[in-house]
Order: sequence, then C-alpha cells, then structure tokens
Amino acid sequence: LHELGWEPAGECTDAAFLRRAYLDLTGSPPTGSEVLDFIEDASPHKRTQLIDRLLAMPACATHMANTWAGWMLPEESGPQLQPGRNGLQVWLRNRFAENLRYDRLVSDLLVASGPAQSGPTAFFVSLEGKPEKIAAKTARVFMGVQLDCAECHDHPFDEWSQKDFWGFAAYFAQLSTGGNPARPGAGEISDATEGEVTLPGTDEVVAPKPLVNTGFSGLGSGTRRQQLTLWLTARENPFLAQATVNRVWALLFGRGLIEPIDDMRTLEMASHPELLRELSEYFASTGYDLRDLISTLAKTQAYRRATTHLSGAPPEDSYAVMSTKPLTETQLVATLAQVARQIAGEENAQSQAALATQLGKLRGAASEAKLGIVSALVTLHGEAFDVVSRDGSSRLLKALEAPYMDQQKQLRWLFLSTLSRLPTPAEKAALSDLVGASSGVDDGKSDEDKSETWQSDLLWALVNSSEFAMTP
Repeated sequence: LHELGWEPAGECTDAAFLRRAYLDLTGSPPTGSEVLDFIEDASPHKRTQLIDRLLAMPACATHMANTWAGWMLPEESGPQLQPGRNGLQVWLRNRFAENLRYDRLVSDLLVASGPAQSGPTAFFVSLEGKPEKIAAKTARVFMGVQLDCAECHDHPFDEWSQKDFWGFAAYFAQLSTGGNPARPGAGEISDATEGEVTLPGTDEVVAPKPLVNTGFSGLGSGTRRQQLTLWLTARENPFLAQATVNRVWALLFGRGLIEPIDDMRTLEMASHPELLRELSEYFASTGYDLRDLISTLAKTQAYRRATTHLSGAPPEDSYAVMSTKPLTETQLVATLAQVARQIAGEENAQSQAALATQLGKLRGAASEAKLGIVSALVTLHGEAFDVVSRDGSSRLLKALEAPYMDQQKQLRWLFLSTLSRLPTPAEKAALSDLVGASSGVDDGKSDEDKSETWQSDLLWALVNSSEFAMTP
C-alpha cells in the first residue's frame, strides 16, 4: 500500500463487521437483537471472539458444505441428481463440522465408493463417470488448474500438453458407475480392474501420469484413484494448499489473490505472490486445518476494513478497502427467509432451494454482480419478496404492531431486521414525513393520515435495496 501511495481504510463499523462475518461464515445475517448486543458490547476482543463463535456453529459447516458442493457439481443438473447433491452436502457438512483435515477430506472424496446418494460419490455421478470430465473438475476445484483446455490439443496459454490431460484423466479410467445410463444418479461407484483412455482420434493408450514431478514417490500401489490422491495430497505437492488458500481468500475478500481462482498458472500471477506462498506453507504446516485458515484470515486487519476510502477508489487488488460482495443466491434466500421469520422445515427448505434456483447465479468471478433480467424480476415482482413485505402476511410487520412499538421503534427495527444496522440521522430525517416523525413540527396531520402502509412500503424498499443484496 505504501508503494502504491495508499493508506488503508479505517475499520468498518461494528454493525457492518457483524453482518459481514455472519454472511461470510454462516451464509445468513444476524438478527436485530444480535446487532444491538454486539454494538453495545464494550469488549475490545469482541470481533475475534465473534469469529471463533461463528466458526463453531453448525450453520458454518452447512454454509461451507453448500459452497464446496457448488464448486464440485455442475451448475445445471436435473432433478434426478438432486438426491446425490443432497447426499454430498450432508457428507461435506459432517466433515466440516468435525473439522477433518482438508487433505484427508479431499482424499476420502476422490476414492469414495458406493451408491450415488451416499455422499461423495455424487461428485463422480454428476460428471457421468467420464474420466475427462472428472479430471477437469478435479484439477479446477482442488488444484486451481484449468486443465480441460488441453483435452483436444496442447494448452494455448499454459504448459499443459494433450498427453498431460489424458495422463491425468487415466487415473479415473477404471472407475465404474455401475448404473443404468437411462437413470443418471442411480449408479454404484467402484474401482474396476480394467479401463484405459486414448488420445482422441488415435488408438494410443495414455498411461496414468502425475501432472508434475514433485519428488513424491509413493505411486506404486493401490487403485489408480488412490495413487492420484496420494500424489495430490502429498506435502511435496503445492497445488492443493495454494488452490485452497486462494479460494478461501476469495470467499472472504471478494476476489482471489489470483483471478480466476481456478486458473492459477503460476504463483507470480498473484497480486501478492509472497502472501499466497506464505499462507499456503502455513496452511500445510497446520495439517491442512481449514477452520484455522478461515479464522486466521477473518481476524486480520484487512478483513476489518471499511468498504469506502476517504481519498477515493484504490485499486481493487490492493485490499486498501474491503470489497462489497453481492450475496450469492443462497445467501439472499437465507437473508429473505430470516426477514420472513420462517420456521425451519423440509417444506421451507425445498421452497428456499427452488427460489435460489429461480434467482440463478447472482455473483460472478471476483464478486461481480450477475443480476440478470429474470433475477431482477424475481426480486422486484416475485411472490417471495412480495409476501415478506405485504400487510397481512409479513410476520415482521405483525410483530411491529405490538402496543409498545411507536413509530420510531418500528423504523429502528425495520432497519435492524433487514440491513443489520440502525437508521442513520440522514435516513431518519428523509423518512420523517413518511413515518410522522418530523422533529417536533405539527403539520396538522395524524400519523394514520400520513401513511397507513408506510411500514409495508419501507420494508419492500429495504429488501429490494442494493444494500440488502450485499455483504458490507
């Protein structure tokens, strides 16, 4: 920052940090009561303690599972694969909840066998059991390498050759789905004793071969998938640690140290190569402790920074300010559900999943908003957003009808329940006529005459605001 001529931004407010940490680590915002408690807490260590508390919550494991499953599975998958997706999410949630070391999690997933609905095997079934598809996805998710560009010819921008690709794919050539092609998602994953891959358009068989020689020599026994896993998770292999650190950094800071996060051709591409190298070495030295890695990054000064700078707009990859990240579709649905005060249950889970699918992908690479025509129509005119703010159906509005709730308190709780903060003096002044709260000036109108539905109108405006759809 000194070399760039920028000072770091100051710390964000307590309310902004609370909402940021909740959304990043649990996928849902805090309640209004939690916001007030955090603001009033005078402890100098409350932000650090908050991170520890959130990482230990079951909601954090669920959020991490949904995030990783989103990376592992194809974006477009039919309903026949939904049981497998659910099984994978449950399996991942249990692994994250016990904080299983990440290299072991990757190993267990890549050598998994059994029914497609049992958990990790959905990874293979969703990719149709095809060695080339599994190899490409494995390289992207766990190594940060876009190997699939070398499937048909040598990679145009990287060192990978076509033989490199098919040598990597050969590790999955003896994987058997054992299912009926007419019933995808109903297979049984196992390792066969036969199966090879050939270069496209030739009869040349390509033998299994690691992408790079890392000095690791334990590839002489076990199934092909076991051999690959031993190489991928070996301490001598830097790919796994670097790719994981880059993904976690992107989750918390809105962009990876290398962008795109699945195209890490060289460490020198990073905005901060020394930082990525040091964090990767640290992650490996902790025994691939993912929870510790997230905790370490979330407790940095960089993570506490405000999203605006008094001197203007510094370069995004300088991290002088915190990126304002659009909510993902699952985060937006969870945030809306909390405003709606929905009770958890299978029916609600299904409706929330359906709404997330309807919204589509809301966040692109490097936290770019991907709001399209369909998702805009869903938010502005969709039933889910309308029900949340409509008189007679909104649980929040009904709660505001309590006798002790005057208009100032109603205004306060509308902001706390949607944006996780109190209204600013400027907002209070701008809304004073609407809510009948002008500063002591009697204009002769009753509060009821000024607006009978101001609470509903304001709630609709808040849930459709850009701030509601963002992580501060």
